[in-house]
Amino acid sequence: MNKKEFGDEVILWVTDFIAQNSELELVELFHGKNISRLSHNILDTLPQSKLSDFICDIVALVKHKKDGYQLIFINRYCRSVGLKDIGEMLIYAKLAKPAYAFLVSTHGHSN
Repeated sequence: MNKKEFGDEVILWVTDFIAQNSELELVELFHGKNISRLSHNILDTLPQSKLSDFICDIVALVKHKKDGYQLIFINRYCRSVGLKDIGEMLIYAKLAKPAYAFLVSTHGHSN
């Protein structure tokens, strides 16, 4: 499976994940974009989006019933996930405090 095909599967998965959570509503998906540099009526109101000066493979903008608008970060890999990948997502999550942050791989994690 190539990265494009895997990316399509991940999009289907995250869309289903959000749909199954009764407290979340999918607003928009962003693919490979630096959301801190986008002009978007909802993102412009989220302080955490301006702290997201990095690129995730997929960023989902969702509306939580109680907590309002939130982000979900997803990075996908067609290889094993390494310590560098985990550390990178950890920093992203500490900066922007997303509702969820996922690392998805076709090969699991490295030794």
